[in-house]
Order: sequence, then C-alpha cells, then structure tokens
Amino acid sequence: MDPDEDGYLPPLETSASTEPEMDPAISAFIQTLNHAQRIAVTTPANVLQILAPAGSGKTRTLTARVAHLLSPPLNLPPNTVIVATFTVKAAREMKERIISLIGEERARGLILGTFHSIARRWLCIYGELIGVPKGFGIADSGDSEAIVKRCLKRIKGGAEGKVDAGQVRSKISNYKARGGLSAEVRMREGNEFAEVFDAYEESLKVQGLLDYDDLLTRCVQLLREYPETGQRIRAVLVDEFQDTNMVQWELVRLFSETSKRVTIVGDPDQSIYGFRAAEIGNLARMKNWFKECQVVCLEENYRSAGAILGAAEEVITQDKQRPEKPLVPTHGFGVRPVLRKLPMAQIEGQWIVGEIKRVVALSAGRITLDDVAVLVRSASLTRTIESALGRAGMAYRMVGGSRFFDRVEVKLVLDYLRVVYNPNSSDSLARIIGTPPRRVGELTIRSMIEEAESKGKTLWVYIKEGLYGGFKSCTTKIMKPAEEGLSKMVGILIGARKFLEEDVVDPATPEPMISDIISYLLRKLEIEQYLKTKYPQDHETRWANISELIAQSLEFQSSWSPEFLEYDEESAADDHLPHIRLTNCLADFLATIALTSERTEDAVEGAQPRVTLSTIHASKGLEWPIIFIPAVYSGSIPHSRSDDTDEERRLLYVAMTRAQALLYLSYPTNNTFGSESKLSPFLSEGGVQKHFCKCGPSLPRREVAQLLHILGRDVPSQKEINQATAALESVEDDTYPLDPDVQEEDKPRKKRIYTDDDDHDDYADLDDIAARPKPRGLPGGFGGFGGFTTPTTIMTSMTTTTMAAFQTASVHMATYHGRAEADLTKRPKFTHPKTSRFGDTILEPKDSKPVKAPTKVDKAQPPVTAFFAKPTQPVPPAPPAPKKEEEKKDVATTKTPVKPGMKTPERPKFVMLSSSPAVPPPTLPVDENGGGAGVAKKRRLGVGGKFVGWGEKRKL
Repeated sequence: MDPDEDGYLPPLETSASTEPEMDPAISAFIQTLNHAQRIAVTTPANVLQILAPAGSGKTRTLTARVAHLLSPPLNLPPNTVIVATFTVKAAREMKERIISLIGEERARGLILGTFHSIARRWLCIYGELIGVPKGFGIADSGDSEAIVKRCLKRIKGGAEGKVDAGQVRSKISNYKARGGLSAEVRMREGNEFAEVFDAYEESLKVQGLLDYDDLLTRCVQLLREYPETGQRIRAVLVDEFQDTNMVQWELVRLFSETSKRVTIVGDPDQSIYGFRAAEIGNLARMKNWFKECQVVCLEENYRSAGAILGAAEEVITQDKQRPEKPLVPTHGFGVRPVLRKLPMAQIEGQWIVGEIKRVVALSAGRITLDDVAVLVRSASLTRTIESALGRAGMAYRMVGGSRFFDRVEVKLVLDYLRVVYNPNSSDSLARIIGTPPRRVGELTIRSMIEEAESKGKTLWVYIKEGLYGGFKSCTTKIMKPAEEGLSKMVGILIGARKFLEEDVVDPATPEPMISDIISYLLRKLEIEQYLKTKYPQDHETRWANISELIAQSLEFQSSWSPEFLEYDEESAADDHLPHIRLTNCLADFLATIALTSERTEDAVEGAQPRVTLSTIHASKGLEWPIIFIPAVYSGSIPHSRSDDTDEERRLLYVAMTRAQALLYLSYPTNNTFGSESKLSPFLSEGGVQKHFCKCGPSLPRREVAQLLHILGRDVPSQKEINQATAALESVEDDTYPLDPDVQEEDKPRKKRIYTDDDDHDDYADLDDIAARPKPRGLPGGFGGFGGFTTPTTIMTSMTTTTMAAFQTASVHMATYHGRAEADLTKRPKFTHPKTSRFGDTILEPKDSKPVKAPTKVDKAQPPVTAFFAKPTQPVPPAPPAPKKEEEKKDVATTKTPVKPGMKTPERPKFVMLSSSPAVPPPTLPVDENGGGAGVAKKRRLGVGGKFVGWGEKRKL
C-alpha cells in the first residue's frame, strides 16, 4: 500500500468483502465497544483525534486501535508502529492488553514506550549521524545540577554561591522543552545566562552525556537533518496528547512525515501540567497541520455517578475557550456531592475521619478504607488530615510523597526540638550536626560517637568538654572550621534551652510557647535560606511544611492540660511555673508525634485497609469509590502562586472526576494559619452550588444500595447495617454546624433506628440511646464497626472528639498499649476548661442528677459519660404525683438567659416515639416531681425541617 501524490495513504476499504478478513478475536472484541469507541477503532481516517473525557475508556479504545492496525486487513508490521505514552506503567499496561488481543508473536517488535525511551532507541541506532557518540550516557538530575554548579563557578568566579544552581538547571530544561535558546531569549536573559547555558551544553558533549531534554531535542535534530531515518514508520499513536510539549509534538509530526497516519487520544479538560511546559495548544496545531484530521468524541462515562458528573461538568464549562464535548453517565444519578463548610482546618480533618467511619459503618463494611482517597492541591495540606487519621487509628498511604512527619525538613526541626528537650539524646544530636552544613563530615561524627561511648559520655558532654579544651585531649581530629561550626551549634542549642530553664518574671510577659522555640531555631539556623539552597525546586513547599508544624504545635499547646498527665505531688506543686509547663508540654508533644507515627506504621505492616492521601497531580489516571477534596478555598485552588486560572479549574475537574460513587468537597472558614478563607471562585460562581448538598448524605439503605450498585458489590441486609452502626455516636453528619458563622440552636443529635421496613426510619434522642445496652461489633476491622468495641476504643473516640489537636502522650500510650478495665472505670483527674479553643466561655458542668442504672450493664463497656460523671447514687423513692395545676405549670417551660458563672438550666428532654410496632417505645423514667411517665401533648413531628406526621411530645 503506497502513498498517493499528496503523501497520504489510501483509506481502508469498508466494503463487505473486507469483513471476513478481519481477525475473529479483534472482531469479537470490537463488538463489546460502544458506538463511539467502535468508530474510533475502525475508522479508515488516517489522522484521528479521539477526545476522551475522564472514565470514558480511552486506554481500552487506544489499545483496540493498535490491535486493529496490526491485524488484517491492514496488517501493519509491528516494527513500523510507534505507540508513545508518558509513563512506564502506562506502556506496560498497554502492551499487556495488546498481547491479550493479538498474541505475543504478532505484537513482537512493536515500538511502544515513553517519548524518552523511543527517542533514545533512535539515537542509539542513528545518533552518530549528528555527532552523538555510539555509547552515550544519560545525565540524571543530580549530574546535571553538579555540571551547572561547576559552570557557574568557572564563569562567576567566587560569586557562584549567590546563584541557585537548581533554579538555573530548571530554567535550562524549560528552554530546551520549548525548542532551545533562541536569539530573542539570549537577549532577554542576558549574556551571563547564555554563557552558562553554552558551557553546560559543552560540558555534556565533552563527557559524552545527554540529559533528559537532550534525548528529545537531539532526536528532533536527527529527523530533521536525516528524514530517511523515520521513513519506515507507518503509524504513530500517542496517549495523553494534551500533556505533550512543543518538542514532543515536533517528534510526532516528523515521525509521521511519510505515512501521514496519526492517532492521538487526549482530553483538553485534563491538561494540568503547564508547569512542565505542556502545551494544550498542540491539539489545535495538529488539526492545522493535518487538514484531513477527524475528531471522535467518546461520550459515555463508565466511572462516576450522574450527580458527580453533573457537578464536575458545571465547573469545567466555566472555561468558555474549551471545545464542547458531551458527557453521558452510564450509571444512575446516585447521591449528590457534598460541599461542606467547617470552622477551621483542624476540624476539617476530624470531619473527614468522621464521615469515613460513618460511610464504612452504613455500608456494613462493603466500603473499606482502601476505597477512600483524599486529594489535595498541595502536599502541605495533608498535615491536619494525617493527624486526624492517626488519632482515629486509621492506616493511610501516601501517593507521590511521604507522610508529614517523615518529610526531611519536618524531621530536622523535630530532631532539634528533641535535643533542646534532652541534649543527651546522642542519636538526635548526631543527625543535626551536619545540617545545616558545619564542615563536619560523617566519618568525623561517627568517630566522635565512638570515642564518647568509650569514655562513658554522651555526645553532648563530649562536644562541650572538647570545645572548652580545644579538643586537645580527644583522639578524633577536629579541624578549626569544624570546631567553629560545633561551637555555634552548641550556642544556639543553649539559647533555645533557656526557654525551658528560665521562668517568666514579668507577669505581663506572655507565657513561652513551643512555637517560640521553633521560631528561635529557624532564625538562628537560617533554615529558610538552607532550604532555598538545598532544595531550590520545592523549597517553598518544604518551608510551608515547617509552617504547618508550627501551627500544629500551637494547636496542641492550646488544648494541652497538665491534668491529663500523671505527676507526683512534688511535680504538681511546680505546675504553675511557665517554664515547667512548657517543658512538660514539649515532652508530651514529641512523645505524641512519636507514638502517632509508630501506630500508623504498625497498621501498615498488618496489611490493613488504608486511606489514600495524594496530590491531585499524582492522582491523574486513577479512581476511587469515595473522594474527599479538602481546602477548596481561594489561595489553595486556584493556588496563590498560579498564573493560569484555567489550568487550576481543570485541576479541580480532574480531582472531582476521580470519584466513582461519593464525592466530598470541604473548606474551613479559617485555614491552618488562622487566616480567614473564602470559597474557591470555581464553586461560588454561576449555578455550581445547586449540584451540592451542604452536609453529608443520610445514606439510608436504599441510597447505600445505589452506591454499591455503581461499584458492583452486594448490598448488606438491614440487620448487618444495624450491627455495624451500633457503635456510631450518630448516623447523620450533625457533629459540626452547617454554617460556623451562624449560632445554631442546641438540638439533640439523632440516631436512626432501622426497622424491617427499609423505607421507614425512626429517630430517638441520643440521651435515651446512651442508656441502652450496646451490642459488640463484629471482628475483622477497626473498633466501632468491624472490630470489638472495647473501653480502649471508647476512650480513643472520646479523645478524638474532644481534643483540638491529637491525643496527649499519656492518653495515647494508654490507648496504644492497652489499659486495665479497672483503671478505665475510675474517674480521671480533669479540670474543666474555662474557655473553648474557639474562645467561647464554657460553663462549669452541673452536678449529675441521680439516675436509674440500666438493668444489665456490660462491665467491659462503660458509657462515655462514665469517664467524667460523678458516681451514681441510689434512686430515691418517687414522690407523690403532682396536682393538675402543677402539671400545667411544669409543661410551660421558658428559656432562661445564661450568663458566665451561672449553672446551665436543665432543658426538658424529648423522645419521638416510633409509630412502627417493630420498635417498642423506650421506657420513660419517673421524673423528679413524681409525674410517672411524664405529661404527653400532641405535636407535629419533623425530620430535617420536613413534616412527617403527628405524635406525642413527652417531657421526661
């Protein structure tokens, strides 16, 4: 089959005579595709754009297209077909699918891989034509930066330290991805940068190296100067075409110069890599270059529920420049997405954990932690979520990053804090000696540790004594620059320890905080400048992580109380001293972090289900049943440093379309730094908010069935749901107010009671439910739902819902290592705080009224109130029944204004009686006036503001 006069291959014949020649396996597979996919696979068009939105089966379609080209009737030889991807994983997956369709023999020789690997293959064969040595090497990022440093030193002399080599390397790579350093760019950047650029290129050439960008640019040079090297290529297929840069587009064009047969798959709505020089305009360039280009849109979405797609499409259609593409859900409408407003970032993390627990319980374990992902715009936003997950005992994994406390810059600050608290911690001291650099090498540090141990001293004592004596009596040789560095380090640490050793004399002076110690260390050590020099490409993110650690210390200290710790009487007498309190709080802070990290690691080792934490960029191409997108406020998304608002909008669209069944978006009114935040304009403009609910869905069994149908999983029985939700405090998303800016009336939280009728939900007051015996959960998961509900679990739940940060060390250790049941039944020392973490006045708790104990109590499961309530007393005999006049007076209750210092007036408690015979009404206790079962009065019953019928209102 030869090209025509214009260079185009003739289109494939579509007559009936060619049908029998098609491979039966391919033909059978094509019949499983939908209409748009079949057109994209079998079209005779030589130049084809397949626009494939999220979840539309693009990989399946592209794979079938490759198999179709390699099979009859066209039968292209595999070594003449190029399939380019962006990741090794995608290339491997596509190759496996192609082999499963046409067999390994027919697929052998197919040129399939990333752009860089394909370019390297061509340069290995033909590179000598343009001066590339036969056995050229590849310079990785570290090699490239080292070469740039040497070039800077040679050109700038002694001033090279003032220039960030990493930033210069990034700038060189950016210009290479856009085609090189043109004369216009040389004039704009100046002669100095041009000299460094040329010196860098010359150094690579002398060493026989090519960097990653050179692999592409030199291959383009090869195809331009020697086009015959690419003439054997009969077809080029590209995945994720919207992420290609200018050099990659040029490669596609040059490889297809002879055959004029190109198939690309892409979605302009998912172009999110502009910072890597990706050009969304390449789609338009392709259509302009190939005039016969045809476009096929894959319209059907196989991933997400209709409600999720509707909300995502409302967001992306705000971009008026995008091409119109229909998107049809194949699943039902499902459950509406959630847009939740919360008071602060710490509560946002706690709310996410609460919703995960609620959904897992309401699905009776059909949905697990593996089905949940939390996607963030920036990695630093995961801190509050990691903290909340750690408190709840939920294991998690990081995609494209490390856990917060495992990050290098965070561990560095924590090691300095450990040495400030305990200078004799030799391991922590050894880790910080060389950071920032002090001219002390690893061998010297190891020698000092060995000599100190041989003399029975700690490393701290060894260094201090050595500094006083000039290290003359030491066998380890310490040079003068190293001695000066150690002396400066010791001075900084002694200065930091003064926060723990000196009391505040002036009462007007604010009490010292952990954040004061961290700020002092950061300033004296010049950590910010160190991060800029050491990590030029992401120093801002690393500095933001340290800022998050400071915020966490403030959060922890604001909720910390020495009453939670067990001191002896002598220690307790000194608790009023600020520096003693700071020392104890710092110790508790460091211990809590250590235990939180240890608990998470144990959970991972046990192969438990894990929540996924990921940046949005790293989540592209993946999917989960449930997605949480926190911090959807202006400054986070769109990011404060981003210049491309449209790309930020596409980023939010990509995150939303990762969800299959449930989608949660949330934002705090105050971020982690206490600053007021504003909802992202992508969600506040137009009619976007009509697609969202303001709180988490109720998820009765019929809605759970819809979610599980989308996921292809079986639906639990009502009995299983009842057992799984028994340990939940509430089955509704009612822990936090819908609008933190509006003072809401204190309403009793409701717990749904399911009957045999799936469509009928009864509600009861939680105070009444708390008095009922709670059944144990089923083994196999974490406590509360799928695990045994133990006193330790209750204590963990109690601490999680009452602490602003995470558990203090003593509570965490008691939870982690287990505690005797007899200890849990005792009332711990507890001083009621005068103010909440929001600054509101908290009234003193009123003494408990004598209540009638349940007839049967599980001693292994004391109710949560038993930890703080006074010991119960015997119930006194009921007084005579009141007269009718007293009854009327008793029913009419009035609201008494509450002032600071006053005892909280008792509120009458009501219970909504079930109209279903399957659920017997609860037994009403005798009231304090001897009124028997109380006074009944007809009233309207409502749920969520909706009228559901008439019932009886009883005052207990």
